[in-house]
Amino acid sequence: MSEMIKRTELPDEVRSKIDNVLKAAGDAHRQVDLVQEEILSLNAWNLLPEPKLGWEFYSNIIPRDNMIFFRDTNQFDKALHWLDITRKSYGSTKERPDQVIEFYAATIYFEMGRYDDAFAIFDWQYKKWKTLPFKGADKKYLDFYLRKKAKRS
Repeated sequence: MSEMIKRTELPDEVRSKIDNVLKAAGDAHRQVDLVQEEILSLNAWNLLPEPKLGWEFYSNIIPRDNMIFFRDTNQFDKALHWLDITRKSYGSTKERPDQVIEFYAATIYFEMGRYDDAFAIFDWQYKKWKTLPFKGADKKYLDFYLRKKAKRS
């Protein structure tokens, strides 16, 4: 289990502002306005008071969602930046990896074409939990893992 960061509830006024910005980002997402979605998502992060990683819920959800957004829009430098923040937020380290966050890392590496890095993460997860980490994810990740695993056998 990852080391937990002590978190505090946001003041109601700040939480309300962030919720409104995140709702607008969700609306932009549904309208496939990626530019506006990115602007709003980053604005939500900027509304978090320092320390950014000290807040209940928002310190996890905003970096994680930004990481996924940048992965899905092939902005990999930005995805890696948000992966780093997300790892810090969740306390995921090499010594104590968070399974969910590291699965996201593997998907970023896969999408970047860093297949050996993706495989290494998928492999330790598969060895420990079989297909469980892949549930709900795009089937291409499990297919990739199983194909590459079979070639190595």
